[in-house]
Amino acid sequence: KHHNTIKFLIGIAPQGYVTYISSAWGGRTSGKQITGVWYLEQAVTRRYCACRSRIHC
Repeated sequence: KHHNTIKFLIGIAPQGYVTYISSAWGGRTSGKQITGVWYLEQAVTRRYCACRSRIHC
């Protein structure tokens, strides 16, 4: 229980390419917390890009 741990979320495509690497998380961060933040980032990014494309069109 006295070990230092760092966790990352890494996305890998079926072809073996690394598609995503998250920021490092330390301490008692769970996989659910990291995944939840990733889903939130994706939703915000997609919405921002959609709004941005509408503004420029």
